[in-house]
Amino acid sequence: MKASVKYKIIRFKNFDTNIRAAVNEIMTNAIRAFIVATASKIPVFSGQARGTLGKPADKYSVPLDFPVKRFSTAKNALTGQALATTSSTYNNGVATFEWRTSLNYLVESEQRQSLSPTSPWNSLPYGVTKAKSVITSVYGLAIKNALLASITYSIN
Repeated sequence: MKASVKYKIIRFKNFDTNIRAAVNEIMTNAIRAFIVATASKIPVFSGQARGTLGKPADKYSVPLDFPVKRFSTAKNALTGQALATTSSTYNNGVATFEWRTSLNYLVESEQRQSLSPTSPWNSLPYGVTKAKSVITSVYGLAIKNALLASITYSIN
């Protein structure tokens, strides 16, 4: 099982560098909102599940809190980071952010009742909603509509 969040930003091909910079700023702010909101819905026991957001949090300067209830060398924020990947690319005029995790406990707790008493967490749809709200509240209609249609999450 894997969880994935993917942001695709509009094609840049005929836009000047100012528009590209503005779209990159929008993407960065949406990603930050996603990280903060998603992390807020993931409870911390060992820190491993929330740790899966560590790489994008570091890259986009988002501080994450890990109020660990039980420390374990086998399950902690660093082992969570190792079970997640993040990529940002720009190919053929499309900027993309993608976060993926293979931490089964997170994926299971995301969708249904698990060992976590607060599951299902629904952190991914919550994070995506917050990212969309940043775009909706701050940016113009043309760019907003292009972005809102392209922010998705999946669990498979």
